[in-house]
Amino acid sequence: MSIDNALLEDASSSHRIYIGDSIGCLRVAQCDPPSALPKDYAGPSVKPLILPNFKSHSDHAVQRIASGVLGSDTYVVALARKNATIDVVHIVNQSLPSTSTAPAAVSELRANILCTINETKMKAGIHRFIGLAVSKHGVYSVTSSGIFRYTPITVAGNAAELGEAKVIDHLPSPLQHASFFPASDPTHFCYGGEDIPLSLWHIPTAVSEQPADSVADMSVESNKTEDLSGLNSKQRKRKRQLEAKSKARELVWGEVWRAKNLPNDNLSLPRRANITATCILNLEESTAEDAEAGATDEETFIAVGTKDGLVRIFQPGAGSRKHVREIRVVPSGQGAVKTLCASSAAMDGQKGGLLFVGDTGSKLYAVDWQSGSVVYAYKGAGQIGATLDMAVLPQPAKRSEAEALVTVSSDSLVRLHTTVPAERAVPKAGMSAEKGEVVWAKMIAEATSQSVHAVATAVVWDGVMLLKMGRRQVEGEDEVGEEEEDQVWAGMQEVNDKKVTNGKVGRDQEESTGDDDDDDEEEEEDEEDEPTEVVQSKAFNGQARRSKTSPANAKKSRK
Repeated sequence: MSIDNALLEDASSSHRIYIGDSIGCLRVAQCDPPSALPKDYAGPSVKPLILPNFKSHSDHAVQRIASGVLGSDTYVVALARKNATIDVVHIVNQSLPSTSTAPAAVSELRANILCTINETKMKAGIHRFIGLAVSKHGVYSVTSSGIFRYTPITVAGNAAELGEAKVIDHLPSPLQHASFFPASDPTHFCYGGEDIPLSLWHIPTAVSEQPADSVADMSVESNKTEDLSGLNSKQRKRKRQLEAKSKARELVWGEVWRAKNLPNDNLSLPRRANITATCILNLEESTAEDAEAGATDEETFIAVGTKDGLVRIFQPGAGSRKHVREIRVVPSGQGAVKTLCASSAAMDGQKGGLLFVGDTGSKLYAVDWQSGSVVYAYKGAGQIGATLDMAVLPQPAKRSEAEALVTVSSDSLVRLHTTVPAERAVPKAGMSAEKGEVVWAKMIAEATSQSVHAVATAVVWDGVMLLKMGRRQVEGEDEVGEEEEDQVWAGMQEVNDKKVTNGKVGRDQEESTGDDDDDDEEEEEDEEDEPTEVVQSKAFNGQARRSKTSPANAKKSRK
């Protein structure tokens, strides 16, 4: 029988997630680590955060969600909506990721809209938000129409003032997905599309003013021509082709690296990039000078998912514009890659080293992107819709537990998954493979005749690490206090005395075989009239007899 009651709420020992849905509401839930959950747990309660003067509607559907800290102490959740607006919501009483104070309970959280950003160059219903991030000084957003916007925000008390936005409107379009790294206060972002190769940008450079001398040099070089009178037609054609390729490789201001187009197919026809999802696995800058110039280190890796079910790995710092690895994740002809999410330790196979891939069907895969193999797929989840968004819930570095994964899908359910690090997921000789499992699946809202059906569309972790972790209890379960525990042990002593009188203790019980069945029947009849404490004590007493210890010693070992 499943446990429908919620866990006794303890924000210090559980991860907090924020969820955006298809009618524009913001919801919050506490996700305990899988190792601390009881069996048959049905999932936590998902509570809505009331936004003042906000009316839910499908036009306000959340397309992207991001969290972060504005200034030094203002925790916000940004909601990019279908109607071309971004609501920056201040979460009151939410702990900051950088602090070690005990988090407030969900019941103490309050939300108010700090400010609203209007994307004037986006056509609502036609274009959509494909990337969103929060920095200390403002909000970054990218739309499918190729618009990058940085909006500075100054917070003063309970009010916020929007500064002059920096807009880059010359990105190629249509774009399918954009990713920021790190997730909070990012320094880089990347994007790609079905006809647009992967491109990596350095944000501080992109939002800064381009020096006038560099613009002049580019214009002089572009107007520079050569005398082609001495070349024949074939040489002139070859020259124009080389110039066109060289111009295509030119990086614009703020762009760090751009992938090369895929080679032509066997019919010499151009192949599309077919990018549907992006994810920056790891990014390291070489030096401070290189960081200012936007250069990247060889440890930078980016993954992209494609429309034909492939995952390609790029290494921008290696000096090559081609992908270094190609992995077939979704079987051919069975769907495309919908979303990607990297483990918190993407470079460490012992702690993580995984890339989680959701397809357009109902499958979720864990991929060891360094070896190029699909290590396991999640089964038995009962999922009937595509995974729309994912968030990794990491464990503190001192703990040996694996991280957890929370997903939202188009079947209106939020799910918590266990994970197995890449090193343990690959089976060794004579051993079976370890696989991740679905711990619980939960509807974001109870379906009633008067409620509007809502689908969870985006999810984000609040960034606060766990302060403690232990076995959790569920509301309705018996909490054994000191008094009740003493009664239990007293009952155990009473039952033990009875068994000693009947000669059923220790070795005598193991040697006697003929009368055990009759005695067991008598004990079962007695149990019907005995109180609950005594019945529970018999279970403890059986364990005490097997270990040949007294109830007092059994109590000590139990503690």
